[in-house]
Amino acid sequence: MDLQSIAVDLVVLCFVATAFLHIPQKVNLTRIVMVSVLSTATISALILLLNELLNLNLDPVGAWNVRSVAAIAFGFVLLIALNYSIKYRMTMQGILHAFVAVISLATVLLLESSVVFFALLVALTALSFAALWESSFIRQSLLWVFLSGILMVAVLQMFNVLVEEKRPDVWESTLAASFDDGLMFGLGYSALSTPNIDCEEVEVIRMGILCTFQHPHNLFVSVIYQLGLVGFLVLFALYLVALGGLFERRSEQRWLLGGALFYSAAIFMFDGSLIVANMDFVWLIFWLPIFLIMREEFMADSDHQE
Repeated sequence: MDLQSIAVDLVVLCFVATAFLHIPQKVNLTRIVMVSVLSTATISALILLLNELLNLNLDPVGAWNVRSVAAIAFGFVLLIALNYSIKYRMTMQGILHAFVAVISLATVLLLESSVVFFALLVALTALSFAALWESSFIRQSLLWVFLSGILMVAVLQMFNVLVEEKRPDVWESTLAASFDDGLMFGLGYSALSTPNIDCEEVEVIRMGILCTFQHPHNLFVSVIYQLGLVGFLVLFALYLVALGGLFERRSEQRWLLGGALFYSAAIFMFDGSLIVANMDFVWLIFWLPIFLIMREEFMADSDHQE
């Protein structure tokens, strides 16, 4: 990625953020955007499932060519659909969202992404702890404690499995290059994460894997490599401020947008290379929730001033 494309992406980010902030307050933008995402994703999921079941041999379009990217997107949609199916339970809206959730789950199962299931577990665990924190009844609290404990054990078990699969030697090699050449400000956003691995010390050669790689499949490690500790701290602060604002104000959208951010953080532990890139899954699972949270904060501040 060259500097010109990075500049264009940053301009688009600023434009979208500004547009989101200036949409009239009476417009339920979060609902409109999420329903649009659910609608388009449902059509895509049905096409993908029918293609697989009926052997239509249709070629996926765009990023859907990469099964892991498609699985990440449909996992995000599954999280949204589950939220709305619970929120509107026992209504026609709830039934429709439950249908979308089932279709999304079937698609994720078809694409066989363990990272997506890990991210969904992380999001559900985090929301379970949040519910426990807000609960004021003993019976509810005990239920959330029990559920949170089970989910936490499942997350830790799955994390250990994924760390073994995702070649931590790649992360170590990238971080070593960062510490040696540009820890504070990184090696540049356009730098490719291609430090060499010492094949004599790791077992990747036995698996027939090349000893160089395009990126470490960990967005947080990539951010440290490209933007240094400064960039990583900015990203961490963005997560912290967004989540803190949602749950401190007890926003109506805290379960939906908070779950989306926890989901994206878990995905970034095992995938992603550029925090600002040409339209890809990072925009869907990270920047979209961030923009919607920014608008929530902006609207809340406007109400307070009035």
